[in-house]
This record gives sequence, C-alpha cells and structure tokens, in this order.
Amino acid sequence: MQAIEPQLVRAWVHEVLSKPLPKHLPQLQHVLSEVYNRACQENYVDPRLIGPGIPASPSLTDIPEDLQNAIREVIWSLIIQGIIVPGIPNEVGGSGLPSFTITECGKRCLSEKEYLPHDALRYIEKLKAEIVGVHADIVLYIR
Repeated sequence: MQAIEPQLVRAWVHEVLSKPLPKHLPQLQHVLSEVYNRACQENYVDPRLIGPGIPASPSLTDIPEDLQNAIREVIWSLIIQGIIVPGIPNEVGGSGLPSFTITECGKRCLSEKEYLPHDALRYIEKLKAEIVGVHADIVLYIR
C-alpha cells in the first residue's frame, strides 16, 4: 500500500467534520472510522474483511497506527486553530476528548472550505494559487 500524504488525511478529516456528527459515539472515534474507511476505498489501506469482499466495521485495532496518529495530529491542529473544542456542552462526562464540538467559527470555515493562516501549508498553497507568481520573500515571511 502507498503512504498517505498528511494533506490528504487533513482533507478527509475536514470532509468528515463538514457533515453532521453522530450523537451515539465519541466524535474522535467517528472521525477515525470514517477516515479509515476512506483510506480503504482509495486503496491506501487494506480493510479487514469478515467475509469475501465484505469489510468489517473498523475497530481501533484495525486502523494502522500511523493513520491514527496522522488523524490525531489534524484534530489537535483544529483544536489549536479554534475550529473544534474538546468536550460536549451540557453533557455529563463529555468534558474532553474523545468527544468534541465544532465551534461556530469552525462551522463557517468547514462549510466554506476556508483554511486559516494557522494551517501554514494549506494557507501558502492557497496563496500561491490565488496570486500567480507571488514573490518568494512574501511566502518566506508568511511561513
């Protein structure tokens, strides 16, 4: 199987977060499962099968450690950016991870597919795409 670029993992996480999150399981577990399923669909990861051609519902042990770590890195960067916050409001025992809430700013960013300057790599990619021939000094300053 081929290695998964961090930008691709980030895009998959953003895609999962841009849809309504289920209330019946911790959000981090949902994100891990959905990104794992996407990685299997795109042939980056071999799914565990329960029968001929029938993938099992993923458990944490099925998801490769490097993919889990990449997903967690994206989640923490989103926490740092204020896109999500740990915990669920007004829920006993839901004060931290693996549960989280998407902030109002986060909802706007995810729905508009807008990347914040805190996400340096994506921000610079967007800058270069929007400003053709942007001077290298500007990119260096922003970085």
